[in-house]
Amino acid sequence: MKKRRSISLIQYFQFKIQMCLARRSNRQPVISKILLVSLYVLMYLDKFGKKVMSLVKKFWSETKIFLAKCNDRHPVILKITLAVLSMISFAFFFKICFPFDLLTSGKLGIMLIVLIYVHEQGHAWAFKKCGISVKGIFFIPFLGAVTMSQTDSKTDFEQNTSHTAEAFIYFMGPIWGLILGVIATGVYILTDIRLFADIAFWSVFLNLFNLVPLMPMDGGGVVKAIGFSVKRWFGLVLMGIFILAAFVLSCVFIQGWVGWLVVSIILLMAINDLRNEYILRKCPDNRPLMSRKMIVIFTFAYLVSIVIFCGIIYLISF
Repeated sequence: MKKRRSISLIQYFQFKIQMCLARRSNRQPVISKILLVSLYVLMYLDKFGKKVMSLVKKFWSETKIFLAKCNDRHPVILKITLAVLSMISFAFFFKICFPFDLLTSGKLGIMLIVLIYVHEQGHAWAFKKCGISVKGIFFIPFLGAVTMSQTDSKTDFEQNTSHTAEAFIYFMGPIWGLILGVIATGVYILTDIRLFADIAFWSVFLNLFNLVPLMPMDGGGVVKAIGFSVKRWFGLVLMGIFILAAFVLSCVFIQGWVGWLVVSIILLMAINDLRNEYILRKCPDNRPLMSRKMIVIFTFAYLVSIVIFCGIIYLISF
């Protein structure tokens, strides 16, 4: 008995277009040409996407090996070096993307390092609450930071963690940022010191951006855990809808090459995650699913946190 080979979504659409071409090649030449162009575009995207993701995976794998070796030998020096490089990269980002002088960009770079550290401490705390030991928090220049557990890879973490624990770990980073934002907003209202308004704004911006429901963002992890706890097909559909919505909204609102670069990286990673889940859709998922109660709780908490973040922005803007 032959095993059925799993195919990606792009390969599936390629097959469908080829079938349409075979039926319409003689009767409808215009439609045939459009389908043929679509086929070539899909083939290019499939090859390009696979090549890019293989390079990203290889780079990230080599980076993790390098970080692990440096962390074993000189952990303090490694973390300080990465933090300083990240601060410089963030200051450079603010300098080229906003009309700030060098001093203001440097201050914002330092502030962002502190806010990201608080965010990652939320993840580290959640790891420990779920009984998972943490290897450390590592800053990544231009990208942010990552809290690395003792598990060998992201796949091992996902396979050995329940959907509830996974959602909890993803969610605690933004929640710690939310707590900091609420405290900073309260201090600003009481003292009218502009520094606390800046802390509140950037904390809200950073963590609200992290709640975008796309992998590998924290919001994507929460939504994915909720969707797959309902039904696997529901989780796949939910991921696809959010990817499509993000692309449409980006076309409407995003301007400038920096914004499109960030959006393109996130969308590419989200599509790759959807592709992997689609390939594995028939493999058994032995992890404990969320109960209905936990699905309601996490959905409610996710939506309420977004409302609170928006409320903080409104308070500090007037």
